[in-house]
Amino acid sequence: MGGFFAHDRPNVVGSPRLDNPTPERFFNTSAFAVPQRYSFGNAGRNILIGPGLSNLDLALIKNIQLHREQMLQVRAEVFNFFNHPNFKLPESYIDNPATFGRVLAAEPARQIQFGLKYVF
Repeated sequence: MGGFFAHDRPNVVGSPRLDNPTPERFFNTSAFAVPQRYSFGNAGRNILIGPGLSNLDLALIKNIQLHREQMLQVRAEVFNFFNHPNFKLPESYIDNPATFGRVLAAEPARQIQFGLKYVF
């Protein structure tokens, strides 16, 4: 394979964009080639755009006045309310062809938490 930093700048030999990217093949991996040993390739920086982010967090809070200086706060919080999958960036190391161009992780799914707070 290439030198120590070969994965930083591969050579671009075609169009890396796909019409319908999937997590298994987010960009055209055959558009890249390993440069000669101990040299940088011709790929520019930020030539690909990663997956987008779609997120809505929601909180419902109710303050209940108990006494003059005492209050009870009831909270319900939902993170990633619509449970939309938000993928992380695809693997960019050309030295590992098994994972190159694949999305291997995602942000957490919907999370719900409830809270009760006593203020005095």
